[in-house]
Amino acid sequence: MGEGILHAEHFTAMNIVLLAVAAIIILGFLVLILKSSRANKKIPLQTESACVSEIRHSVSGNAKNGQMGRNMNLGMPLERNMVIFRLDNGDLIEFSLDDHQLQKITVQQRGQLTWQGSKYISFTT
Repeated sequence: MGEGILHAEHFTAMNIVLLAVAAIIILGFLVLILKSSRANKKIPLQTESACVSEIRHSVSGNAKNGQMGRNMNLGMPLERNMVIFRLDNGDLIEFSLDDHQLQKITVQQRGQLTWQGSKYISFTT
């Protein structure tokens, strides 16, 4: 009987250690996300003349419920719209846009691209 109790205590201690490790990993990811967001905000807005070079619609995996890594599988494909802009100096910049942002953008369209760090702000013609 003593072994059974020891085994149950060991299992509980193992669960606590695993939960602590998982919490540290999740906290680490949250810190990285916050740092990235703050870094983008420190970078000034940039606006340059650009041309829409390519629009890709990709479907991958399953959509997740909500943000910040909630893992409730909704059983739906995750759709992303990737838009590649060519600046006048020849540089290419790629952004992921939602359907609303993509509505009025077409390939070969010229306009003013505004972004901040790695964050898309707008594209106006």
